Amino acid sequence: MGEKLVNQEAVNEHSEAFNEISGELIKFHDVTVDLNTTISASFNSLKAIGSSQEIVKLLSSDLKNESKNIKSIGAAFKSYDSAVKTLVENI
Repeated sequence: MGEKLVNQEAVNEHSEAFNEISGELIKFHDVTVDLNTTISASFNSLKAIGSSQEIVKLLSSDLKNESKNIKSIGAAFKSYDSAVKTLVENI
């Protein structure tokens, strides 16, 4: 039976990718809004910008949480792999 272990390097790469994306999304959250515009639709535009910034903020937060989850699951599988390996060796 072939030994399949969790690729911890891949786990860390994926976790870091989620962190990087989350950091990039924050840049979109800090968009400057022109409050002195004379466009009649400015109220709706401001409302849409506010909504989109809130969604970006939530997405960024969720990506950070997923990054932590990826690392946690990777560590749990690594521990499980080690325990199974020890069990098989002792049979």
